[in-house]
Amino acid sequence: MEAAAAELHSIALRLEQSLYQGTGIRVGVRLEPLTQEVLDPVSRSLWVLFAAVGLVLIATWTNVANLLLARLTVRADEVATRAAVGAGRLRLARQFIAESLTLSLTAGLLGLLVAKWGIDLLVAIGSARIPRAHEVALDWQSFLFLVAVSVAAALVFGFVPALWAARGSLRAHGDGARMTGGYGRVRDALVVIEVALAVVLAFGAALMIGEVSRLRQVPAGVVTDNVLTAHLTPRTTADDYYAIEARVAQHPGVRAAGFTQLVPLQNWGWEADFSVVGRPREDRPIAGLRYVTPGYFRAIGIPVLRGRAFTERDDGGSPRVIVVNDALARQYFAGEDPIGRDLDRGRIVGVVGDVRQSGVDRPVTPEIFYPAAQNVTMASDIGMSLIVRTVGPPEALVGAVRASVRAVNPSLAVFNVKTMSQVLGDSLWEVDLYRWIIGLFALLVVVLAAIGLYGVMTYNVTARRREFAIRLALGSRPSSLIQVVMGRGLRLATLGLVVGVIVSANLTLSLNALPVGGSPDPAAFTAIGGLLIIVALVSCAIPAMRVTALDPVTTLRPE
Repeated sequence: MEAAAAELHSIALRLEQSLYQGTGIRVGVRLEPLTQEVLDPVSRSLWVLFAAVGLVLIATWTNVANLLLARLTVRADEVATRAAVGAGRLRLARQFIAESLTLSLTAGLLGLLVAKWGIDLLVAIGSARIPRAHEVALDWQSFLFLVAVSVAAALVFGFVPALWAARGSLRAHGDGARMTGGYGRVRDALVVIEVALAVVLAFGAALMIGEVSRLRQVPAGVVTDNVLTAHLTPRTTADDYYAIEARVAQHPGVRAAGFTQLVPLQNWGWEADFSVVGRPREDRPIAGLRYVTPGYFRAIGIPVLRGRAFTERDDGGSPRVIVVNDALARQYFAGEDPIGRDLDRGRIVGVVGDVRQSGVDRPVTPEIFYPAAQNVTMASDIGMSLIVRTVGPPEALVGAVRASVRAVNPSLAVFNVKTMSQVLGDSLWEVDLYRWIIGLFALLVVVLAAIGLYGVMTYNVTARRREFAIRLALGSRPSSLIQVVMGRGLRLATLGLVVGVIVSANLTLSLNALPVGGSPDPAAFTAIGGLLIIVALVSCAIPAMRVTALDPVTTLRPE
């Protein structure tokens, strides 16, 4: 990098001295690694998605831990017998780790198959919007990550139960078993963690859904209803573009038609410097360049705020004229009338409204518009895009537009035909993708939390069967016992809900990594809290109803 930068700076200095000696114009060089240029815009978002994957993984681990701990209580007699006949801690650990390793690796293999199918489905759905989608595939790094996660899960889930058993924490209890000490607190803590993770991911999904709705309401500066766009290639003459515009505009169902080099919300990035005549040239600001025909502004609904738009008289033989957007006028002509002022790129004859060229989630930037007749040779070799504003549904005029193009120049290809509503939707593909992925993760974690809460409540009812039987024998109503079980489950869910809300509220800064503008919404927290409370009630209701089926005589007979 250092050697390349030094050589390029030397070349720039020679160009400056040979071409711009005494003009005040400077030639500079900015050198960046290609990987940085490609990855920087999306790297933070990908890390946030990876964090979401991590939250799902943690929720899955806590759920599996709960299930295996519950399973261990059923094996109390087996573990006690093995310990009694001489099985040491190492032997017990080997047994549990071997069992967990078999379980984890089998699950990892199934997960690999699901991942392969899921990636194929994702690429098939989003290949038109995801850059280089054909390169998205499982590789050796993904495989090693999967193996590492599976082995780590096996070690944790195998060693910890073995440690509990070897320390004598497992005690037989009639027809069941339970762990003494902090066992109950561990299971409760796991449920609280699952519910908290569900809150965090559900909040993220709600934020993404709200952001998509908000961005669809953000004024883009153009009309999106009843507007058709189509790209024409290869590049042709200005006379052809003007003739096609006039022919399409004469159709009965068309309000206006015009050409542009870059369709708003679909293409951007053609920029260049400029200077105001009469001002120092050292500071040359940057503006976007747009080449359009006279009907473009009316066709796409960009208002003319001052001065005039282009006309057919602004051709190659007339003085160079330009139209600037309001952002450029505000920034470089504050308190002045820009109409009639000269830039080194032409005389300003009009000021038009601002357009969010690169996306509704990004600010407007200064822009300079040229009449295509004066600068058509500067337009891209790939051609220009036709904008047609219609009276009714624009799809109905696709055939007429194609016929008008063929009538003027049969060699032009017409493709990428879309409505502006579709262009707006396509510009939100990234936020939409995050919405679906994080929403799916949130749903998965909510299901895991429900399973975990159900498992804890089921174990709680099973472990307290004798207690409940005695209460029933002494005259307690089944409804009061149901309240006891439901109350415990709701306390765990509420605690997890509180923890999740606190964590979500403190993740506001991290949310800036996503293309999301906004802050924690109390209404979103309320809706998520209500949903999780309902899930908790349903998860606790089934185990609680089992209490009413207890027969005190049958339950207490072994005593």
